[in-house]
Amino acid sequence: MRYFAILPKVLNTTPTGVTTLLTNIKTKVNVINSVFNEPLLFYKYDVKDSDTPEIIAHKYYGDSYYYWVVLLFNQMQHPIWSWPLASNVFEDFVRNKYGESGLNDINYYEEIQTKTNLYSGDVTIDRIKLNEDDYNSLVESNITYTLPSGDLNIVTTKRQVTNYEYEYELNESKRQINLLNSQYLPAVELEFKNLYK
Repeated sequence: MRYFAILPKVLNTTPTGVTTLLTNIKTKVNVINSVFNEPLLFYKYDVKDSDTPEIIAHKYYGDSYYYWVVLLFNQMQHPIWSWPLASNVFEDFVRNKYGESGLNDINYYEEIQTKTNLYSGDVTIDRIKLNEDDYNSLVESNITYTLPSGDLNIVTTKRQVTNYEYEYELNESKRQINLLNSQYLPAVELEFKNLYK
């Protein structure tokens, strides 16, 4: 299904009196947030450098015109800036944004707390942004606490994040996306056609 083909049409009259039937590209529907918590509807996919929404749609749904499904179910509003940049495009982007000399400037400081439950093996990592003074006064540590539920090890470290690292991590965070299980594609397509009527 071609996405723009299902959008409603509107009549537009120009100042000279010419009336044209246009596609209303401002019309939009959203997916209910609770849908994203349904594990049977989606599976995870790591976007490769060569992937585009159209390539993934063709691979998984058999038709590149289902790119809108890939974007919609990942809540991506902008198909260029919401999508992870390919390595060569990323390198050009950061150099244009910061200049060669600004790549290693500090973007922010952070405290990293790694908590390991020594009984269950569960690990949680908390990242806290700091100002420069708090960063300089923070003492790194490795402490184990004995709790009724078992021993808990907390390792506190600190890190200076450069402009390049910030942009790289932001870009990489976009790589894992949700793909709608293809068996639900006909139902989704029908629902969208009904919503746009």
